Amino acid sequence: MDDIVDVARTIRPYLSELVGAEADAYDRELADLLAEARDGRDVGDQLTAVLTRSAAVHAWAARVLENERHLPPEIQQITERGYQPLPGLGEPVDAARYECPHGDYVWYRISVGFPVPTCPTHRLLLVAP
Repeated sequence: MDDIVDVARTIRPYLSELVGAEADAYDRELADLLAEARDGRDVGDQLTAVLTRSAAVHAWAARVLENERHLPPEIQQITERGYQPLPGLGEPVDAARYECPHGDYVWYRISVGFPVPTCPTHRLLLVAP
């Protein structure tokens, strides 16, 4: 169930582009189920039902589950590209992960130019784990 919970937390920032006008309803449903999971309830089946309801959401979730680190697709593209390092000590920088202090929302910062948002559920600034 931990994998499904992780995907549900990670998909929330992407719902508007995946389901458009239905994003708020999806987000509320996921937030409620994630709160139940935090309280120790087994909500894996309910989360799976929500994540497979839309073809776009299902495809996105499947792609994230296929990645061992459960990274969003655009972050996977950054980390999966070929890289030939320059001579010296340089190395690619991974996207920074931020999450709600209550654990129900995850966002990846791919550039320091993007300000860290707040959790839509709790209105708290996301923090690095």
